[in-house]
Amino acid sequence: GKDIELYVSNIRDTANASIETASASLQRELNTRYFNPDWLRTNMDHGYDGARNFMFLTDHLDLWDATATQMVGSEDWNNVNDVFVNDRFSLGMDTFFDTFNPYAQQMLLTNLLGASMRDDWNASAEQLQVIAERLTRSVSEHGPACEANQCRNSELTEFVQQTLQDLPDAAPGLAAYVEAIAAATGGAPGSAPEVQGQRMEQVFPEQASALPLANWLASLWIGLLAVSLLIAGWLHQGTRNRVR
Repeated sequence: GKDIELYVSNIRDTANASIETASASLQRELNTRYFNPDWLRTNMDHGYDGARNFMFLTDHLDLWDATATQMVGSEDWNNVNDVFVNDRFSLGMDTFFDTFNPYAQQMLLTNLLGASMRDDWNASAEQLQVIAERLTRSVSEHGPACEANQCRNSELTEFVQQTLQDLPDAAPGLAAYVEAIAAATGGAPGSAPEVQGQRMEQVFPEQASALPLANWLASLWIGLLAVSLLIAGWLHQGTRNRVR
């Protein structure tokens, strides 16, 4: 239940290996890659997979927030929003995601909203409105990605609704978003659809006596076969020794 001090072995240069704090390693990773326009352009050249790399950043920051609360600060989430939502480097992020992988953008936006909901990011109301609007637009145009944090997250749907409720222009996109989530889940947002099919059940040791007779006979036959093979092997070995 407590944060511990985390360290990383930096062996990029084996001649000058060093131990450094995990937070310092993470900040270098963020600044040299995810907040670096050259690295971003290179990933954008890879289209679909490049978009997934951007999405994975928010997944990883989310995991750090959940396991080591001192690793990621509100300013880190703010930078993610500035680079990937506000397009700090004018790389055409919206067009890129729409063209190659709109679902990766949806999950990135969902993770940003989640960070605010958990109070890991001190986002402004205006920032959240921009993110929520882009999320609803993407879902209305492309359908939902339907990763669990999106389709199976009624709290997120409610948060999006609350964020956009005072923006009249956002009403059509919001309605389309709620409808798309409901259609994907087979009912109201967050509800579980009825599923038909076979069901697996765990058999506990105390239920072993209730196994069908056929299973018991099969087990007995396998045991007798194993004993017979053991005896045959022993007799064969004895014959070989007498021959010698």
